[in-house]
Amino acid sequence: MIKSKPPPSPFVPVELQPLRRTNGDPSSRMAVVLNPNDDAKEVGVVSNEYKLVKNSDVVQVAEDLLANTGMAFNDHQTLWNGKKFRQRYLLSQTSGEVKVGDVVACTLDAVSSYDGSTTFGLEFNAVRLVCANGMMLSFMLGGFRFKHWGSQNFDREMRVAARQLTRVGDRLHIVLPTLTELTRKRMKRADIQRFFAEINLPITTQAKVFNAIEDDTRWGVYNAATDVLTKQEKFSSENLNRRVSQYFLSPN
Repeated sequence: MIKSKPPPSPFVPVELQPLRRTNGDPSSRMAVVLNPNDDAKEVGVVSNEYKLVKNSDVVQVAEDLLANTGMAFNDHQTLWNGKKFRQRYLLSQTSGEVKVGDVVACTLDAVSSYDGSTTFGLEFNAVRLVCANGMMLSFMLGGFRFKHWGSQNFDREMRVAARQLTRVGDRLHIVLPTLTELTRKRMKRADIQRFFAEINLPITTQAKVFNAIEDDTRWGVYNAATDVLTKQEKFSSENLNRRVSQYFLSPN
């Protein structure tokens, strides 16, 4: 089997290049090209209004924001498939205990894409510290999308994003009782199979999740699923991870 070539570094040069129609006339679309002066690779076709945000700028904005708020952080994980990018920062001091000895901490996820599939912005999620599985909780903890990159309004957006970031710890503590409630509810084998079916987890992933279950509570099953999906290190797995979180944490 021929293995696919891994994507280049997320920080290689990138630029927009104009496209032309088959008759040679200018097109209203632009190509996003990685390594334009070397091993050029087109990774997206976007409109003329598209604002290219380099992955290096995404990181710089996130770290400037963290520095400006004075929040302690550590690099936690980079996810990159050649088109979409996510840099995760662990905010270890913004944490809470689900049960004795079982701590979760917030993360700041700086996200963007070169193919237009993900808008440049921030998502607030969480990590269970005992095993580092990510929990996609931005639907509960919030986030922020930048709309004015490169304009005078961007400074105002940064101030709004900073306010959101400084409040993420309060939001986590609002969510904690819901997480703790999962530790008190049992899941029988039939309940687990129903969860697999409703989320439509792939068969191979179901087997890994089942083997990773620490206890027969909803918290145990939830963490088994998020642990397996985090270790897959794919954007499609993060989408599944978000659906899993919504399954366990959204009001019925």
